[in-house]
Amino acid sequence: MIEFEGDEASGRFYVNEYGALSNGSGLLMLGIYFDRYSGKSGGWLFQSRRIHPLYMGPPDMSGVSNPYPTDPEI
Repeated sequence: MIEFEGDEASGRFYVNEYGALSNGSGLLMLGIYFDRYSGKSGGWLFQSRRIHPLYMGPPDMSGVSNPYPTDPEI
């Protein structure tokens, strides 16, 4: 989702990443990117990018999850 505010904008993107640890076990990360953009240069550029991890752990979701942010500071 992207919201435009003149020549600035903010975006929110959901991500899931899969990986493997050095011991061969799997890893899953679910999170949200909170972005700020600037459109002053004739195109849109990143001003900032922040990730809020919702979950990081085994792919079976047996790890600890983080709450969904209610008021992200972006």
